Amino acid sequence: FPTLRPEKRKKKIREISLAKFVKISLEAMQKIAPELGL
Repeated sequence: FPTLRPEKRKKKIREISLAKFVKISLEAMQKIAPELGL
């Protein structure tokens, strides 16, 4: 089962980076929204 390990780690890193991307996107939207009058 050692071949399974790196794949799991890679998946976790991908999930963390996706969560970071979503968080940054939401923060950017909140900054831009008032300027657009939303």
